[in-house]
Parts: sequence; C-alpha cells; structure tokens
Amino acid sequence: MDDRILGQYRLVAPVASDAFSKSYLARRLKHGVNQAWAVVRCVNPDVIGDEDQVSFLFEDVELATFVVHPNIAEVLDVATDECWFAQEYVHGERLAEIMEFDAVDSERTELSVACRVIADAADGAHAAHELRNKDGAKLEMVHRAISPETIIVTYEGITKITDLGTARLQSVAASSNPRDLAYLAPEQARGDAVDRRTDVFALGVLLWELTTGRRRLKADDPDALSKVLEKRLQSPTTMIRDYPTELENVVMKAVALDPKERFSTAEELSAELQPFACAALDQVGARVRALLGDRMRARETLLRNFADA
Repeated sequence: MDDRILGQYRLVAPVASDAFSKSYLARRLKHGVNQAWAVVRCVNPDVIGDEDQVSFLFEDVELATFVVHPNIAEVLDVATDECWFAQEYVHGERLAEIMEFDAVDSERTELSVACRVIADAADGAHAAHELRNKDGAKLEMVHRAISPETIIVTYEGITKITDLGTARLQSVAASSNPRDLAYLAPEQARGDAVDRRTDVFALGVLLWELTTGRRRLKADDPDALSKVLEKRLQSPTTMIRDYPTELENVVMKAVALDPKERFSTAEELSAELQPFACAALDQVGARVRALLGDRMRARETLLRNFADA
C-alpha cells in the first residue's frame, strides 16, 4: 500500500504508467476519513522539466473539469503546481480488453450492444465538443485520441470516455504504434487542423471494428500510415452476410476520409445509431461481465482488501 497523501487523496497503489504519467488508485478523504475511490495521475519528472509541455497539459485538464456528463470520466481536481490531477474511478474494463476477449469468444457481441456503446460514447464526446466559456463561446474542445484505450465500459453497462484533457500529449506517442494510428483521422495524421469531426471518425472506426470483428490495422503493419491517409475502410456488407445496410450507411459516413462527408457532430452520429442501439444498459453490462467476470471479481476483492487495510 502506497499511503501517500496528495491534497485530499490518499494514494493506495499504482495502477498504470505511460510516457507522461503514473496513475494511482486513491481514496478521496473528507476530514481525514476515506471516501470514494478515485484515480490520481502524477506527471512524470521528465515531463515536469519541460514547463511549456506541463503548462499545455494542465491547461487542457483544467478545461476538462468543466465537462460533466454521464459518458465522460470526470476530472475531479487539478493541482498544477504539484503536477497531478484526480479523475473519477470507473469500475469497468477498457474497450481494448473487451474487444480482445470478444475476438476469441464463441459468441460475438450483438450489434445492438456494440451500437449502444458507441452511441453513448458519442453522447459524451458531444458534451465535450459543446463546452463553452463564461461568455458562451464554444471552446472547440476535441479529444483527439478516442480509441479502445480511452473508453471504459462499466460492469453495469455505462460507457465513459477517459483521458479528456490529456489526449493531445497521448497522441504525441500514438504514431509509434500502428494499432493507435488506426483511430486517427487522415487530417490528424497529416498534422492538419482538427475539429469535432476528427473524434467522429475515431468513433466510426470503433463502430466498424466492433460490428465487423475486424481491425483496421494490424499491429505490425508497415504500411499503416499510408492506409490511414488514403485507404477507405471496407464496406461491412461485403464482409458479413446480413449486415444491415442502414447501419453500414452510418458506419461509412462516420469514417469518410473527407471531414466534410462525415457527420458534422457526434450528436448526429448518436442519433443515427439509436435504431440499432436498442440494448439496455444491463445487457451491455451483462456482456462485459460474461467476457471479463473473473477480472471483475478479482478487482472487487482487491478493492475490499485495500478498503480494509
């Protein structure tokens, strides 16, 4: 048990690390008493040494604290001077793990469940895109790194986008991994200006992958960048018999190479998915538990042990 205290958070145990930060499971304190679980993310020392990069990171994270939506993992606190911030703890699994286990399961995830996950993620993304300043002007927030690694589905079936406000830094490292490149829109891969339609593209790729069981890029694909820039995704009806034509139209519009041909907002994508997203939250949760129930039980045991320590 770590047991350090940062602000009103008691660090319990490290849970993840990347090029920019180390994340800890933590308990929020009130009058010295443990309260809700949270995740505290501490920026790595090598990043702290670059004042411009740290300032850039925390400016975005501070903006993210104003985005409150059921499908966004909430940023709870930001300590810029100490280079850490706290996020809502989400009791579930990253979409990356769900997709990995789904690929080898004898029963494929139903289309209605896949569409529910992406429709809900699109609702969260739209809330971020619509963020305004105190004068009512849109801040044009874009996630920039929506992928299976930045979406968590809870064991109760709630979909949440994570890493809002940190994704620009995360995207710096994305080009090193073809699997990460798979979710970049062509304009983003070229280094051109991005807008909310860039996130729509990433959601569209996830929708294509979840409903076809295929991956846009292989992990060792040497031509990954050229495919991202130029290759249109294959139409699902040419791969899967009985794939709904109407759903294919939604998918292919979302992943259009030209931003002008995509849905103009994530809200529009969600609306078009509603006829197919008929799965209730408990059905989504049941699928997550069916695939990863052992991990859920192990995690809950771990949380109980930490709570009792």
